Amino acid sequence: MKKLLFLSVLSSFLLIQNGCVKEEKIFVDYGDLSQLDSELYSVYYEWPSVINFDFDDFQLDYDDKLKLDKVAQTLLSNIELKVALIGSADPEGSKNYNNKLSQNRALSVAKYLIDSGVMRTRIVVTSSGVSNKYLKTNDRDANFVNRRVQILLLGTDSNPVEMMYEVKQSD
Repeated sequence: MKKLLFLSVLSSFLLIQNGCVKEEKIFVDYGDLSQLDSELYSVYYEWPSVINFDFDDFQLDYDDKLKLDKVAQTLLSNIELKVALIGSADPEGSKNYNNKLSQNRALSVAKYLIDSGVMRTRIVVTSSGVSNKYLKTNDRDANFVNRRVQILLLGTDSNPVEMMYEVKQSD
């Protein structure tokens, strides 16, 4: 069994090392695509997907602003893209109050992006009050995840851009 595993690992290593086809050959098969810059397909942006808020609050803190600086930079570097901001609240309080609070959360994020140079015509602001919960609980601390603004990157067709997320270990 150990020999079989060793041979399998060795053959995988040799295949990776030598390859089954040279990279140039693959690009030649696609004709004109061989002239494209590969960076067009592997652009990396750090994109925060959510800003969380304290209870009964819609003010941005220092860390939130750092996250939003990355959003603004991505938008300023890609003028064809837009952003959707969806404010939410936890279930504590009245429906009307939470609807207004979730709207104010989304507006505070929008204002920061506008102040950072993003045109307001590229920002869609909406809110869901308490109707879009991540977690159903009455625990105020656990409800932190429900007190948020979701940040969606939108393409030229105004639909969300497909994104791949990489999980980072916290220090």
